[in-house]
Amino acid sequence: MRRLVPGLFAALLLNTAQAEPPGARQALEVLGADIEQTYDLAVAKPADGRFAVAVDLADENLVLRHDTAAGRLHILYRMNFNQVAEGWSWQPQANPAEADYYRFKFLPLGTREREQGTPYVHEDFPGRPRQVRRVWRYDYFFAFDNPYAFFARPTVEDDAGFAAVIEATPARAAELSKPGRIGMVAWARWVNPRHADSTTFWKATDGKPVDLTLKNRYLIGKLEEVWFVDASDGRPLARLLPKR
Repeated sequence: MRRLVPGLFAALLLNTAQAEPPGARQALEVLGADIEQTYDLAVAKPADGRFAVAVDLADENLVLRHDTAAGRLHILYRMNFNQVAEGWSWQPQANPAEADYYRFKFLPLGTREREQGTPYVHEDFPGRPRQVRRVWRYDYFFAFDNPYAFFARPTVEDDAGFAAVIEATPARAAELSKPGRIGMVAWARWVNPRHADSTTFWKATDGKPVDLTLKNRYLIGKLEEVWFVDASDGRPLARLLPKR
């Protein structure tokens, strides 16, 4: 993930009076924001109106396909398994033909890890001591419950997600296909509650001598726009709006 642009947070949390979405400069600022500080400031001093977050594209969900004959680059961010598996997202009475068991979906915003204290010695098996590290991992997400305003609800596990098609020559497509070249920005409006978190702990084992504390942290909103941008200059490549 990219690091923080100092003094940026005010640019992320927009006033409701702003009629037009930001352009390339604002997209670059969002892409440069540090998710830890964004989350901490949002929790400490939430602002009204719209906010923007950069999607962490480090996973394999972003798929690019260039149609050379048509001169078009197809962009897809898969959402097949991006389900918020927290209690507040469950809908156990949902009819699977009409609704999902997990109401909220997520876009990943980044991960941070920190060592907690110094390692200690633990002996799972007699005569085989291990040094155990204590690690806290923070996973950040944007959670929203209106994904099907942007794409059709899949009836099977096919490629469902945020899709766009842009004009691109082979040279341009090759440039945009380089790792980290395409960025993804989600624009949303706060809903209550505006944030949530959960904690899970895994005790160290002989094969994995790490005490791992996982903290999931969510910013929650109603998704209003998705931008695919050229991360080199922030220029929007495609802007996705709700279809319904």
